Amino acid sequence: MKYLAYMLVVSLFLLIVGCDSKESIPKSSEVVTTKPEIYRFEISDIDRRRATVTIEDGELNITKVKQSIVVLNIFASWSPACRGLLPYLGDLQQRYSKEVFIVGVAVNSDLSDESLREFMNRYKLKYFISNSKDNSKLASTIVKLLNIDSNYPIPLTVIFENGLYITHYIGATPVEMIRSDIEQLRRR
Repeated sequence: MKYLAYMLVVSLFLLIVGCDSKESIPKSSEVVTTKPEIYRFEISDIDRRRATVTIEDGELNITKVKQSIVVLNIFASWSPACRGLLPYLGDLQQRYSKEVFIVGVAVNSDLSDESLREFMNRYKLKYFISNSKDNSKLASTIVKLLNIDSNYPIPLTVIFENGLYITHYIGATPVEMIRSDIEQLRRR
């Protein structure tokens, strides 16, 4: 009985103190709200097809893309490791075209559209490769969101499913690893 009375007194005390405390209720000017981080980038390929890439709270969306899996490949045309991977990404795009959309993001190169077209023909690349002025900003934002050092080795390949980050590969990566991850996503 003493225990019950003690608990009742403590509960009443906490209720009264809690209700009288003005410190526990923040004023509207003290309420901290955080806006979601939203990034927008305009990308376009050599045929002037344009798309908007939006990253909001870490979720990636590319306008006009219907496929559920997006493989974003940040590369430089002068890099041997990048040039080695690019044709295999083209094979993946062709093989999984209904489920996968591959986006090449050319960085660290000042390629004209004509030079990029020649590069794409030489390596038989038949997927969306952006040669936009926003490419470097897009790459920097992806690197920041992934907490990768800004002096990362290229290529950087990132896989998203339905806008959500799945995995990434830094530097030269066997295409079998990328294909295996795509296959796993397709089986879900």
